[in-house]
Amino acid sequence: MNTFRFQQFTVAQDLTAMKVGTDGMLLGAWAQVQGSSLLDIGTGTGIVALMLAQRYPALTIQALELDPAATAQAQANFAAAPWAERLQVKQADFCTAPLPRATDWVCNPPFFTGTQTPDHARMQARHQASLPLARIWERGAESGPSRISLILPVDIAQETLPEAEGWGWYLERRCRVRHTPAHPEKRWLMSLIRERGDVTEESLDLKQTQGGWSEAYQALTAAFHPPEYL
Repeated sequence: MNTFRFQQFTVAQDLTAMKVGTDGMLLGAWAQVQGSSLLDIGTGTGIVALMLAQRYPALTIQALELDPAATAQAQANFAAAPWAERLQVKQADFCTAPLPRATDWVCNPPFFTGTQTPDHARMQARHQASLPLARIWERGAESGPSRISLILPVDIAQETLPEAEGWGWYLERRCRVRHTPAHPEKRWLMSLIRERGDVTEESLDLKQTQGGWSEAYQALTAAFHPPEYL
């Protein structure tokens, strides 16, 4: 199977503030897709979409991105990938644009709720005002995907889960992410579906207490990191 590692994809100079991050890496490696089509909401430079295209050889992916520069970089990254024919990106506002039909949605959403930064592109990528979580649940209920997978800080995840249930989205799977075994939970990886049922609970420590990536993190992401990184 064709593979890529992130050292082969170059982020444009004007997007250096939006490098490949741990959240995107985790979501792209962890999310499960059971259908044949995926919508990547707020794709940024396309990292999560690229990872899922690699993991699911039959998957067709459509991505939306609000920022024009990030959209252009995602287009370039998609064109350079071995699966370019299965990847499309459109500059559009998820909150208002017509949405393509897709069996699964994935999103690494902005989550800052405080003061916005002077850098508009960076603020837009990181600030919840540009993509309210409530709008994801609402539009998901309208558009009919079977699953939504995303990653959030723990406090925001706890706040939005009752809101998601109000729109008929129920937790199916959750991974509690810590920096090390000595740290509190930092992020939740979550997938939500349209039926209430048992929740599969997982946990992941990114690094060992004594330093270095954990075996679990290495196993999860080895297909995407250069070998020397791990």
